[in-house]
Amino acid sequence: MSFVDILTLPEHPKRIAFTGYAHSGKDAAAQPLIEHGYTRRAYGDIVKRQCKQLVEENLGIDSHTEDPVQKDHIRPLLETWGELNYDNIAKEYFDGLPEYSVNTRICHMPEVVRWKEIGGVIVAIDRPGTVPQTQWEE
Repeated sequence: MSFVDILTLPEHPKRIAFTGYAHSGKDAAAQPLIEHGYTRRAYGDIVKRQCKQLVEENLGIDSHTEDPVQKDHIRPLLETWGELNYDNIAKEYFDGLPEYSVNTRICHMPEVVRWKEIGGVIVAIDRPGTVPQTQWEE
């Protein structure tokens, strides 16, 4: 985000999204907003919920795991499902979006466009040394 971008932000944006690679600090950046009443929303949460039974029954892993090794193991499956079912996920996401929302990972151009259309702002997180975790993320 540039100095000019900061000057043009709404005084109290209702919807703020973060973009950046995995492990760049998007959830940490969102935490103060959540503590001040914003509701956290992420496409990935819908994907993980939809894949939960498949992942647990076949891989023995919780799809919401925070274990880095397990996350790396299931990430390709979740990414593929997110692409295959993107339109349904987007509909569910935007249909249920609270007025004060923080999106902890915005990355697809259609969701970026829609986010901006509903008055949302987007903040890029660029943590030095953080690189794409998969070809999809790149």
